[in-house]
Amino acid sequence: MQKAVSIVVVQGKKAFLGTRLNLLDNYGKRCFPGGKVEDGESCLQSACRELHQETGFLTTELLPLGKLMLQNPDFGAYEAHGFAVRLPPKVRLVNMEPKKNGGWRAIPLIHILKMRDEKLLPGTKFFVKAASSQFGLSQVPTSNRERHRTKTHEVFYRRTNSAVEEAPRPQP
Repeated sequence: MQKAVSIVVVQGKKAFLGTRLNLLDNYGKRCFPGGKVEDGESCLQSACRELHQETGFLTTELLPLGKLMLQNPDFGAYEAHGFAVRLPPKVRLVNMEPKKNGGWRAIPLIHILKMRDEKLLPGTKFFVKAASSQFGLSQVPTSNRERHRTKTHEVFYRRTNSAVEEAPRPQP
């Protein structure tokens, strides 16, 4: 199964999102830096490489946020591994791949959580919430609509000891 990484780059109470420009790869969707894990690479190595390739920011200090099993119409089922990093104040990300991405914008975490799901890559809100928790940042209260969507989602996840595992589906 294909693996991918997504890196939530946090600065203050904002995270950096880009916009996909490739017509065959989630065109127009907002996303974090990230990409596919190459053969022979660990997820952490891939996250560090993708972060540097896409933003110019070089670090090896990424916090793991867990993983999700996701489905995407452009390339099928895949395993998404999330990571987070704090960007030092006054450091700016550079758009190193202008043909792939429309540029990095710092957006308040609260606004990302309020964005419509169809505007974001799958898993974006899950990783924002996990990063907010890791860094002790306040979050948006969960809405009734989001609670309902979570209850009816096919696979449920819970955090346990810094790993995400599949949880049993609740009975009605």
